[in-house]
Amino acid sequence: MPEWYNIAKHQYSVEDLAGMTLKVMLVSSYSFNPDHATVSGLGATELTGTGYTSGYGGSGRTTLANLTGTQVDAIAGSRLTGDNVDWVGINAGTIVGAVLIYETGGSDATAIPIAYFGNGTIGGLSYTTDGKTVRIVWPDAGILVDYNYPDGYSPAAGRLLRAYTRARHKYSLQTLAGKTLKALLVDTSFVFDPADNYVEAVAPYELSGTGYARQTLAGVASNQDDANDRGELDCDNIVFGSGDLDVGNVGGVVIYIENTTDADHELVCAITHASEATDGTGSLTYTIDAEGFLHDEDFS
Repeated sequence: MPEWYNIAKHQYSVEDLAGMTLKVMLVSSYSFNPDHATVSGLGATELTGTGYTSGYGGSGRTTLANLTGTQVDAIAGSRLTGDNVDWVGINAGTIVGAVLIYETGGSDATAIPIAYFGNGTIGGLSYTTDGKTVRIVWPDAGILVDYNYPDGYSPAAGRLLRAYTRARHKYSLQTLAGKTLKALLVDTSFVFDPADNYVEAVAPYELSGTGYARQTLAGVASNQDDANDRGELDCDNIVFGSGDLDVGNVGGVVIYIENTTDADHELVCAITHASEATDGTGSLTYTIDAEGFLHDEDFS
């Protein structure tokens, strides 16, 4: 499976990538490091020779055509697909891998590596070029499959976070950090469905009562965590009520992007837990872990 660079995990969703001009460069000697944040950081590993001109804007770097990002509810993830790529008449040394990159800013010092395809990733890359055509045939599953924001993460003891597929497909953590995020409480009959897209799907489970209002998340920020090879989305603790919350039994909180109405407010994730009673004598606080509440780390 391809290996993603941390900068790409943090900055881009599959839908973002599908709208960008992405290229594939071939490397002759390279040890993958997820912390590499620019193409220049990969070092002098790119092929060069007949049929392959290396460097920023070089003809050896082949643009991916017909890129498409697709939300796939069946796998609770998304796929990036595109045409196979060819290098005709190439004689430039031994290929040990390919790097998917985004050329931006005018040089490799600002160009961004997205993912690395090493030996065995796509049909066993390791080939000594000899003037023939080299083709990369992408798997039927796609160039990249993204299951980011993994289920099972617990932002606090006894509480389980699960992400909606639409958010997985459309938004990077960096993008989410720039949105207005809000939270609502749901009752104990709430059933999480990753294929739900908008708040109107969960509104029938929303609680109401004394001291209750939907809360805007404060202190929202994203972070590229190279130590753990992931992105993180953080916010302040989420507090419902001012010592007077009385909405009955709470089964969880749903976080969403505020747009116009419940018909277009986009679901991001839900944190579910065992029933917690409210009786008008306190508040309900969702304590956010120091590592954030949403992680972007599970790619293939």
